[in-house]
Amino acid sequence: GDLSATGMLVISTQAPRREGIYQLRMELPGLGTRARFIEVGVQERWHDKAPTGNQTWAGYRIISIRDDDIALLDAWLALPG
Repeated sequence: GDLSATGMLVISTQAPRREGIYQLRMELPGLGTRARFIEVGVQERWHDKAPTGNQTWAGYRIISIRDDDIALLDAWLALPG
């Protein structure tokens, strides 16, 4: 869905647990020649059925991220496109 410095939107076929907490490892493409990954802790803040199709939209807040991963995420968010 979408990723920002403070959270993310996930589109899924299943609803997450309300207020569920997850530890994620995500690849950030486009930051050089080798794969770059960040690890974040996120908490589900809301979810709802999508207006069409069999999908659920869910909003997550980033609750834990290391300083060096913040720098990588900021660099990735600043990429054009």
